[in-house]
Parts: sequence; C-alpha cells; structure tokens
Amino acid sequence: MGLSAWAAPLPQMSKSSDLYRIHKRLAGYVEDIVNLGNKHSRGIETGITEGSTRGVEFAIPFKIAPVVVVGLADDEVELSVCSAFDVSETGFTIGVYKVGGGANKDRTVSWIATTSGNT
Repeated sequence: MGLSAWAAPLPQMSKSSDLYRIHKRLAGYVEDIVNLGNKHSRGIETGITEGSTRGVEFAIPFKIAPVVVVGLADDEVELSVCSAFDVSETGFTIGVYKVGGGANKDRTVSWIATTSGNT
C-alpha cells in the first residue's frame, strides 16, 4: 500500500467491519511511513538575526543524513543569504548572513530535508 492511497476517499461506514477495514488501511499507511525512514521533513524558523545561526532538530530522526535546502521566506528587501550546514540524521544548523550595510534584521527561513534519491 503506497502513500498515494492517502488521497483515496474513505468509504461510508455502515458496519463494524467497515471500521475494521479502515483501521487496517491506516495501519498500513503508518507502516509505509516508518519503512520510508522519514524521507521528508520541513519547517519554518522565524526571528533568525542576520549574522547568527540557529540549530534545528528534526522531530523524527532520519536513518541517514538528509539533503537540506533553505531559503529566505520573508518580504524584507535587504540582501541576505542563508545556508544549512552541520547536517546529520538528527538536525542541522541554519546560518543567515547580511550582504550589505545597515542594522541586522530578523529573518524568516523555510527549510526542507529529504533523503529521496540518496543511496
């Protein structure tokens, strides 16, 4: 049973046997997710001041270190860059760096971690 089955509509429950079948279906999804080894995780970190770093811990550790992609997710006009480093199965560190002059601002960074395609 694949994860694409999440999109399948649930049947109308008219008997206790219907409830049992739904329970078995959901149990299969949980097993699929566990077997995937947490292939994806994502989040948003707010209030990271330019010139600083923040550690992020995955809610569920990966089986292998994932690839992490980060990007600025706010509407500030100042030029800044962000990066992910020290990536492990349990988390990573985000760095936010100001490119121009002026005061450091708090930035919002979105991230996604995935092991899809990793061997």
